[in-house]
Amino acid sequence: MLTKYVNSMGEYLQYVRVVCHSPNLLTSHGMAACVDTLLSGLSSLKDGKKTIRAFQMSELHFHQSWGCFRSSVNLLADAISAFLRTQTNLRHFNMNDACMSRPHSYRIIKALLKSKSMKTLQSIHLLNFYDSEGITHNVGLQLRTLSSKCCCLKEMSLNYSYLLALFGDVENKGALLPETLERLSLLVNAGDFCQYEEGVMSSEHWKGIHSACPNLQVHFYMDGWPRNPTKMLVPKIPLAHFCIGGARSPHSTPFGRKTSLLLDHLALHFDTTLKSACFFADSHRPSSPSKASLVHFLIKCRKLTRLVFSECLVTLDYIFKVKNELNTEKVMVSVVRQTRISPSSYAF
Repeated sequence: MLTKYVNSMGEYLQYVRVVCHSPNLLTSHGMAACVDTLLSGLSSLKDGKKTIRAFQMSELHFHQSWGCFRSSVNLLADAISAFLRTQTNLRHFNMNDACMSRPHSYRIIKALLKSKSMKTLQSIHLLNFYDSEGITHNVGLQLRTLSSKCCCLKEMSLNYSYLLALFGDVENKGALLPETLERLSLLVNAGDFCQYEEGVMSSEHWKGIHSACPNLQVHFYMDGWPRNPTKMLVPKIPLAHFCIGGARSPHSTPFGRKTSLLLDHLALHFDTTLKSACFFADSHRPSSPSKASLVHFLIKCRKLTRLVFSECLVTLDYIFKVKNELNTEKVMVSVVRQTRISPSSYAF
């Protein structure tokens, strides 16, 4: 059935999204074989190599979901790599949340680097692509090559740790990113916070990056609430969107006070660039930011159009009172039940 579909419709496909979640002992090899049939079939089509514009295979969670099925993992990685090598006209590549271990992650990026799509790719999304133990010097070199070869790249999504690996000890960090880059999405995971206590990218580094990429806008995501959530939000980041969500350390500052700290910091340093912000908190106890901080934030951030809070942080009544006091409708403020950053948050 799948082979017939590929033969009859494959040459017309422009967007390929492959979903294979939650494998088990009975289904893992069959799922991998289906992916192999699909991708190898598309690769064999003469027109398919140039008509496919986008490839998405996100939320694989290799480390958690596929780790026990070694032969299936090998088949899946082989299929993806072989497919990518043949593509000549990809514009968008998305393997967010793949969590792939070595050598599979290296092989897939290496296959992408060998494809003719390096001349056409406009967006690359690699949030949580490598497993948490795979961030090495080699990852940095691989991403550096990827960044330098994509001459049309407009969007790039990376973990903050990947960006640090990409830049390494190079002083002129802006030279390692394409001038065409317009959106850089960065993710910091809760498990990574401790490694950033010593040092983060400085304001001068960001100033150089923005100079090299004049149209750049940064979207910053924090999966978890660190002790000092402003640590990595140094001045000079061309910050357009900020999103934080998840839990906090039991003995750290309450959510409301942390939110106030963030609102004050964002208003002070990013009032001319920030367009949207989300504050999600995984808590059953209400803890609101100070009214003064929220009012000051809304007044200062003149480009802001959207603001989202978890319902444990603010109530609708609280928001109505603030907005009535300001007498402004330019900012859409939402109160939601969401407590954590989800894959859909990355598209915000």
